[in-house]
Formats: sequence, structure tokens, C-alpha cells
Amino acid sequence: MTISLGIGLTLLLTLSFVANNLKKEISDSIPSMAPDLFFVSIDKDIQGDLQSFIEGVDPNAELEFSPMASASFISLNDIPIEEIVSRSNRSAWVVRGDRRISWSEKPKPDNPIVEGEWWEPGNESEMFISMDSRAAYDLGMNINDKIVLNILGRDVTGTIKNFREVDYRDISINFAIIINKAFANKLPHEFVGTLKTELPSGDVLAMVVEKFPNVSAIKIDRILSQVSDVLNKIFIAVTAISLIVIVIGLIVIVSAVLVQTTFRRYNNLIYKILGVDFPTILKAMTMEFAVIYGTLIFFATSVAVISSYLVVENALQLTWQFDFGLTLWILLSTALTSFILILLANRSIFNPKVYPLIRNE
Repeated sequence: MTISLGIGLTLLLTLSFVANNLKKEISDSIPSMAPDLFFVSIDKDIQGDLQSFIEGVDPNAELEFSPMASASFISLNDIPIEEIVSRSNRSAWVVRGDRRISWSEKPKPDNPIVEGEWWEPGNESEMFISMDSRAAYDLGMNINDKIVLNILGRDVTGTIKNFREVDYRDISINFAIIINKAFANKLPHEFVGTLKTELPSGDVLAMVVEKFPNVSAIKIDRILSQVSDVLNKIFIAVTAISLIVIVIGLIVIVSAVLVQTTFRRYNNLIYKILGVDFPTILKAMTMEFAVIYGTLIFFATSVAVISSYLVVENALQLTWQFDFGLTLWILLSTALTSFILILLANRSIFNPKVYPLIRNE
């Protein structure tokens, strides 16, 4: 019974943790503040006109524009990046091929600095770099490391000054690499932007395309709908597997209890001959179950936490979070259900007939 309950509880917790993190990913990745339109490849000469036009159409529109340029990684501390980062590294995408970089005067509120310090403005001769903290840790970067970037065909050496916590799930404008604005102002660049509006996004898109035919825009709601459908199907599949595990685990537990019926009947017969009443037997069974289940909680929870973390962080490459309320609910509900099944499976031997058993068995 201990082995059956332990395996069932561990699998149930593991699948529940994975499913719960997927559910959170669905709700967090599609926030209510997600933009309606995403503008790409906006020429810097028309960015101001585009912004004025949209604000004229919808004065309450939420607009965000960021400059960007193309760059590629060459080396880290004079070592070619290909020799440092393997293809299996989860952040290899940051240093493979061309990468869009941006710049700003101050860090964005939703990109807080977790290590290092922001640079002082006004230095045009040196390039300072702010990295996505997760990517930087994966790639083995440290504050004050030297990075060589190829920007528009020219190799430029920059110094890492800080790491930022970047959450790409809010679908706002985010960059893994940001450089200082004073140095970047002299670079040829274009803009990328997002729009949140209370007007129908399709109507706004049609007016923008008609006025600015060279501007490319993407409707985010269509992409969000497809992503949401996929994640919801994954969540339903994982939930269904969890339910199957619950049913199988309970069947195995009942089977294990039934195997012990003869031994239990003999014990209860001895107890009755000795004058032990039913409440005492029930109390003893409750204490026994509490000891067994108590020893399983730490083991099952530890294994489930480690397993689900590896699945969510490494296999799915999502953010894993521990839900204490969910864990407590699973442990208590599983304990109650298992104990009730044990009582039902043993109901025929709680009050054995003494003389027929002694005479026949």
C-alpha cells in the first residue's frame, strides 16, 4: 500500500504541477494589456508622422515606439562566441545570426535591473551593453565582460554594465540586448512599435496601411488566439492524464488493501477476543495511515517538484512556480479519499464473527 500510494501521489503531484504552470502560462502570456497591433520596419523619417496620425485617429491610444538596429555576436572576452555557446544552450538564439538591438535613455519599468548599474548618459565614444539576465546567465556572462558586436558591418567592442529581467510573455517591445543611447544615436536605424486602442484594430490597421503603405503591421489578437488554443489543448491533455493517474492510483490502493484483508481479519479477531472495541480499532487504523501518508508527503512532494521543474524549465522552457495552495489541496484530498477507500475495503472485517472464524479458519 505504501509503494502504491507513494507512486500514485508522486505522479499526481508531478502532472498537477506541470498542468498548473501551463495554466498560468496561458493566463500570463495573454494579458488584458497586450497590444492590438505590432508595427515593424518603420522608417525613422516617418515615425513621427505615424505617431501623430494614430493619435489623431484615437487620442486615447497607447503607443510605444523603440529604435532598433541589426547586430551579430562576434566574441565574448576575445573568445569566438561559437566556441563558448553550444547549440543546445537554451539562450543560444541570442548569439546566433543577426539580432535586433535597441537603446534607451533609461531602463523600462518592466525591465528592472537585477545586477549591475545603468550607465551615465552622454558617453558617445564607448558602447555599454545591458543584457537579458536569463540569457546572460545561460551564456556565462558577467558584469564588465567585453563583447564584440558586428553592427552594420563594423566590429564594435562593448562592456556589459547590467543585467535586466526581461519577460517576453507580455508581448510588448522587449530586446535581449540594449546599448547606450549616446553611442547608438549615430547608427542608422528604424523603429518598431505597438498600439493598444479601444477602436476596432482592423479599422485602425486599414487606415494606417492606406496612409502609410510602406509600414508593416501585424494583428496580435489573431496570433494570441492561435497560441491560446494550442496551450489550452495541452492543458486539457495534461489534466486528462492526471485524472487517469488518480483513478489508476486509487484502484491500486484498493487492491493493495484487499490483499491485506485476511491479515486484517485475523488482527481484528484477536482485538475483539481481547475486548478491543471498534473506536479503538478505527483510531489505530487512522494512526497507521497517518504515519504511512506522513512519510510519503516529503518524498512525493520533493520528487514531484524536481521533476516538474525540469519539465517546465528545460523541456517546455517556461517559468516554473510552486503553488502551495494546490499542493495542500492535492495532499489533503488524496489522503481523505484514500482513507475512505481503505475503510470501505475493510468494512467487512471491522466486526468479525468470533466463533465461526475460530471454528472454520
